[in-house]
Amino acid sequence: MSPWPKFVGFALFTSTLTLVGNFISLWTLCDVCKQPWSYKVPLLVALACAVFLIVGRVYACLLTRVLYYFVCLWWGLLIYLSIFSILFQLLNLVYQPPMMLSLAIIILPTLAFFLIGFYNSFQLKISASQLIIPGINKSVKIVHLSDLHLGPVYSRGHVDKVVSQIKLIDPDIVVISGDLFDGSMTVDPFVLQPFSELRAKTFFALGNHDAHFLGIDEVKKLSLIHISEPTRRTPISYAVFCLKKKKKKKK
Repeated sequence: MSPWPKFVGFALFTSTLTLVGNFISLWTLCDVCKQPWSYKVPLLVALACAVFLIVGRVYACLLTRVLYYFVCLWWGLLIYLSIFSILFQLLNLVYQPPMMLSLAIIILPTLAFFLIGFYNSFQLKISASQLIIPGINKSVKIVHLSDLHLGPVYSRGHVDKVVSQIKLIDPDIVVISGDLFDGSMTVDPFVLQPFSELRAKTFFALGNHDAHFLGIDEVKKLSLIHISEPTRRTPISYAVFCLKKKKKKKK
């Protein structure tokens, strides 16, 4: 089944949420500043988000990747702006602060949470757990990765950082349990190249972004991936793949 219907539905859904967030935020800011507001600006921004998503899926290039990147930044900022706009409207029912204080109440925490979230989104956090499984006497070191969401935002540089940390751990097995890609654009095999440098065998199970928005056929096209162990065909996990390592040519 083609992933296009679900991808277009996702684009329209996220654009609708963007439209609602734009309306709430812009109306609140205009109300605080005592300025007239128009529905045209939030509507145009929401439509632009949908267009950037769909165009980026059809024609991936530097321009569409940059536009998608800024759409993601706006979504992140909009979430906090909408939350603090709603909280301000609730506060306004019992206390009406002056204009400058009102703007500070909305904008300062919005920027603070946005910048903290932006910084944390590019930090790798590693947690270790030790499991004792009856019947297994040999020590096995496993690295589990999930929701890397590779695409316009997290690309080759992020993969290099992840793989360098994996090499320091030196595991026996690497497991990627879904959403390796964000599904917004076609996949470039160059992004996955660092995984071929790992000593450990690497397994990858499809997630909803991989299967629904990218499509299992698109994943199969990647030269670094071949199907290894078919599993149950559910909407979340279609099959298990194994990232292949390039064989060194004998001299």
